[in-house]
Formats: sequence, C-alpha cells, structure tokens
Amino acid sequence: MHAGKIQSAKIHDSKGPLLDTFYNGAGHLTKQLLAKKELGLDKDFAVTSEHLGHQALLNVNDCGGFTAYYADKIIDDNLSNANAKDAHAFFARYQKLA
Repeated sequence: MHAGKIQSAKIHDSKGPLLDTFYNGAGHLTKQLLAKKELGLDKDFAVTSEHLGHQALLNVNDCGGFTAYYADKIIDDNLSNANAKDAHAFFARYQKLA
C-alpha cells in the first residue's frame, strides 16, 4: 500500500515457481485485478508469486493448512516471521479443534 492505494500483491502457493511456469497464475491474477476498475489500481500494479519453502506440493494436505497459517501470521504477526517449526506448532494447536 502507498497513499491508500494497492501497489502490488503476492501469491503464497504450495506450487511455488510452478504456479507461473505452468499456470501463469500471477500474470492471470494481475490481469483480472487490473480489469476491475473500481479497485483503482495503477497500470504498473502487479501480482508476484512467492514460495516460502515450508509447504510441499504433492502431499495433499499442506495447501489448506498453510493458507490458514499464513493468514494467521499476516493478521497477528508478520509473514516474514513464518517458518516450518512455527507452522507445525500452529497445526498441532488447531488440529485438536478439528
């Protein structure tokens, strides 16, 4: 954010670099968001993809768990503080509630 306007966005995805290699995910999302004129995005707005390395692609269970974990870090802390050890503690804490 800068002066109340969204400047850029990041996708955190278990597919990591494959997101853009095979799916053009960041480019596709950028195009969709720029088409929404009501968002008031500048023409240089862009979405990038980022893979923090904590989650796996093919184990079938990390995507949802890490989505919840990353959301929790963004809301209560800072995503730059995310790490695998903290993520597993988060899973253990909330798995008991499921």
